[in-house]
Amino acid sequence: MSINTSQYIVSLSGTINDTFDLMTPTANYDLTLTQTITNGTGENQGNIVYSDSGDISASGSVTIDLISVVTDVYNHQLNMSELKLIEIRNTSDQETGGATSSIIKVETNGIGFLTGTDEYLTIGPGSAFTTSSLLSGWALSAGSADTITIANQNASAHAAYEIMVMGVQSNESSSSSSFSSESS
Repeated sequence: MSINTSQYIVSLSGTINDTFDLMTPTANYDLTLTQTITNGTGENQGNIVYSDSGDISASGSVTIDLISVVTDVYNHQLNMSELKLIEIRNTSDQETGGATSSIIKVETNGIGFLTGTDEYLTIGPGSAFTTSSLLSGWALSAGSADTITIANQNASAHAAYEIMVMGVQSNESSSSSSFSSESS
């Protein structure tokens, strides 16, 4: 199987207003990005999708290796040569026992969007991080630039996450899944 034509959609819209003496000005905003992704290995293309969700114990972490370790929904090993899109969501409860819930820390082992020493991003409960490089992707290489680590920064509560990555599979003999992604 291969990725069929899919769309990556990000949309943010709403209304802002304020009240002053004798008036209430209003402004609308609407920003939508729609990117068509077709099956293949070139620009605006991908041929493999991996997604996962899970819980991370207090102060624990999970590492996702995109080359020859994790498997797709058909139990075929991923062997990604390029990462084109990543979305990570912190699905932890907003509050746990009255305290702020888990903030997750995301690091990569040399993958393009986080490559420096001690570079990471944090994602609070109920929040998400999405980035893409659909034209050329971020090159992956086994052992040196192919892992994503999601760590729970809370020492007393679990964290929950969802992740989806799309990229180019080095080994065409493996299957990949069709997908449609919408973020807002």
